[in-house]
Amino acid sequence: METSIQYPGQLQQSESDFQVLRTDNYLYVDKTQFIVNLFRKERRVFISRPRRFGKSLMLSTIENLYLGKTELFKNLAIEKYLNDPLFQKHTVIDLDLSSISPSYGISGVENDLMLLLKLKAENLNIELSSSMPHAAFGELIHRLANRDGKVVILIDEYDRVLIDSFDTPKLQNSIRKLFRDFYYQIKSKNKYVHAVYITGISKYTKMGVFSAANNIVDLSTHKDFCTMLGYTHEEVVANFKYYIHETSRHFNITEDTLLAKLKTYYDGYSFCGDSSTVYNPTSIHSFFTEKKFDNYWIETGQQEFIESYIAKSKFKVEDFEHYKITLRQLKMPGEVKKSIAPALYLYQAGYLTPREDLKKKNAYYLTYPNNEVRSSMIELTENNFFTDIRFEDEVDANIKKLHECLNNEDYIAIYSIFNDIFLKIVYDDYNKSNKNELRLECFYRNTIYLLMMNAGLDIRPEEHKSVGRVDLVLYHANKIILFELKVSGSGTDANIKKKFREANEQMDEYAKAYKNPISICITINAKRRQIALASIDDDVYKGVHNPKKRVPDTYERIGDLQRILESIPKSSDKTQ
Repeated sequence: METSIQYPGQLQQSESDFQVLRTDNYLYVDKTQFIVNLFRKERRVFISRPRRFGKSLMLSTIENLYLGKTELFKNLAIEKYLNDPLFQKHTVIDLDLSSISPSYGISGVENDLMLLLKLKAENLNIELSSSMPHAAFGELIHRLANRDGKVVILIDEYDRVLIDSFDTPKLQNSIRKLFRDFYYQIKSKNKYVHAVYITGISKYTKMGVFSAANNIVDLSTHKDFCTMLGYTHEEVVANFKYYIHETSRHFNITEDTLLAKLKTYYDGYSFCGDSSTVYNPTSIHSFFTEKKFDNYWIETGQQEFIESYIAKSKFKVEDFEHYKITLRQLKMPGEVKKSIAPALYLYQAGYLTPREDLKKKNAYYLTYPNNEVRSSMIELTENNFFTDIRFEDEVDANIKKLHECLNNEDYIAIYSIFNDIFLKIVYDDYNKSNKNELRLECFYRNTIYLLMMNAGLDIRPEEHKSVGRVDLVLYHANKIILFELKVSGSGTDANIKKKFREANEQMDEYAKAYKNPISICITINAKRRQIALASIDDDVYKGVHNPKKRVPDTYERIGDLQRILESIPKSSDKTQ
């Protein structure tokens, strides 16, 4: 008899109002213990996180707490602390700065900020006499404190206007000066302030929050608050039982299998560089709503900006699989401006996450947090490789065949699927780049990777092991399949064989890091855009093509791997 699982409330993908979540039967993951820990440690706090990680919801929770809406906190962790003097009722100044736009220059920013303050003052029954934003903010704090006692200040997306002025440095500098005076009011009116909580994506050290208002403490990478925003795996298991059960039945897989795949696809964001990782809440709610492994987080905003940034930066996805950073960069990656390194910008934006290098003390590197982000980055960067192509159409046409081949362990047939994609890709700079074998290797590897990602497969590029990095690792049906690719730019028989030997020699080392892997080495003839030689474990296959027709090659077995390798001269300059 099947055990009944209690319905936890409806899923939400964008709601960040705490009161709405608690009164309209939404699923709410209790994070209120962090509020207790946070304000017992510091009461003037800054925490940065990428967009859609629950920053606004946490501010809304704190706002409702200090407004004295105790009924909303029933059965939550903070309920037993509601009588603590630290959490007694206070007037709240909550400012969402995402409404301020740099589109009309510094005067437009001043007008937007002044309007925001006037509306807030009106809601709190205060009439402001000041006409400058910094003076109006100071006046609001002072007059509210004289009337009601110490105030609580909550500022959401404090850096949004600076990020939006990324391409206009002069305007950005003017905005900095404006906000430096604005945030100084927090320090100058310190005796009127009970608590401050500020959120954003990045830390702008010269904006005034950390200089003019130097009583603000940055807890973004503090180990006690690594999982304050986002969901841990344990929180997903505990709070989404109903949806896990429902979704595993939808996919006709066990709950353990679903959770393992969910963890690979969506978990992995780290904000302290240690093993404490979280899921993005938007991705989790969207996944259980849609019941589909898809890239949800990247669709929630700023996609055009990141696409433009990627196009200008001209980087490759694999550049950031293992990007070394210092402890200082982990804690303060740098301001979001034109001169910032792409890796550090992507780190602050949430596309890269830090990991601790276990081989070295106090050493860290950046990498993609999970398959969702890695897949999204490949989609966003594919224009660096492809032009005038409807790549998704070709992917969709081959996904069913790819699954059939893998399920039947028909790895030979996979080569024809790859070749079909290769033949239909058109990119303008092919003739210029076909002599650059490393660039072409990257191109073909990303093509295969994108195909498999779109097929919903657990494929990982350049997975780091102590023996090195194999090009692609596919985890499928309890099997580990390793792919090592080499490209022959010349397409001559001698060069193809040389590359084939190099691939297999490297695979000998890489395979030692895995338990019973299936090893697949591929050598691509760049002149024909087809796989010329390939090995599957101990068997070697050669492409057979019809020179009169532009169709994918078929393959015939030509011998045992060891015997074939013995017939190929060793190279003195291996491609690593």
